[in-house]
Amino acid sequence: MVDEKHKLIVHNETTNENDLNALSKQAAEGKEACQTDQVDVLADAGYHTGREIASCEKEQVTTYVAAGKHAPQTGEAYTTDKFEYVAQGNYYICPQGYELHTNGNWYKRKNTRSSKGEVQYRIQQFRTPACATCSARSKCTKSKNGRLIERTEYQDAVDRNDARVKTNWSYYRKRQELVEHPYGTIKRQWGFTYTLLKTLPKVQAESDLIFTCYNLKRCVNLLGLQEILERLKAVLSLILGNLRHLKKSQESIFTSFAFLSFFGGNIRREDVF
Repeated sequence: MVDEKHKLIVHNETTNENDLNALSKQAAEGKEACQTDQVDVLADAGYHTGREIASCEKEQVTTYVAAGKHAPQTGEAYTTDKFEYVAQGNYYICPQGYELHTNGNWYKRKNTRSSKGEVQYRIQQFRTPACATCSARSKCTKSKNGRLIERTEYQDAVDRNDARVKTNWSYYRKRQELVEHPYGTIKRQWGFTYTLLKTLPKVQAESDLIFTCYNLKRCVNLLGLQEILERLKAVLSLILGNLRHLKKSQESIFTSFAFLSFFGGNIRREDVF
């Protein structure tokens, strides 16, 4: 996650799962890292999952997640987005003006796109007997039982998210300049196109080091080298104080000093202490 104001990477996590299960957890941890009560999260269509969007709302995270394109069934000209939902009566109105109602039952479904396998959610089904005599049936469905609309339990949250994206498209497009720019710098300019280590913990550690270097260089651009050195000296003094308190080895102290020297250039020991 990258913040809009300073373009700093505020949170990252290496996983072996797809993006469909990552949004709410990453957003909550990013919000905590920013120490704020509310954040806006901009994400691409790979994160568009009703359960995750609804979870974000509970965490006071406002989502702007692009919706994936609906793939119409064969012969389907009236796609789902052309059906108007009436929340007050819990029914749909089709393009021909007929009402599609539910029997009130909830049915369980599995998210087949989820890497977790057994992720379930609930849906309601909406139908109308008018399909039997509708003159536009061939534009709507080829099913012998007529048109069926399924609405998930998270659809209200999804609709709010989709409306925000639609009415704030220029705001959503900031995602590209915020998130893609750091990766472009790291991969194209710095050459980190792959990791050297294996297993999630090791790859996470390697990624953390790379992103820390990026943030430090970004901070130098924002605050200036001298200000960064002063702040790093203060941090180093705190680290060394803790090391002395815990009776850590001389090697650990040297490692901290070397870390500071790496980012500050030729720093003499007497300048730090």
